[in-house]
Amino acid sequence: MKKPLIFIIFVLILCTTAHAEFTIYDAKDTVVKMRGWANVRVVGTQGEKELVDGVSRLNINFTRDMGDGWEAIATMETGVNLVGQTSITFAGGDSFQFA
Repeated sequence: MKKPLIFIIFVLILCTTAHAEFTIYDAKDTVVKMRGWANVRVVGTQGEKELVDGVSRLNINFTRDMGDGWEAIATMETGVNLVGQTSITFAGGDSFQFA
């Protein structure tokens, strides 16, 4: 009974997503924020274990109050590969490719 519980806790720790948000600039009408989240996973198949990136992202958000209830918003977002690998190679030579 203890082994499955320990395994579930271990998997939850390894598959947790970390999220952060920072205000870079905050003036009267303009706010610039940087956001991001990191997601790294351990994939275990056919006796092989690989560390792979989940859906890690980096986001910069610009917001400006235009007055009269209007607001201008611009967002730039990009994917970030924290692990550096883009494929999982299995013992038989087959591979799984991801972006």
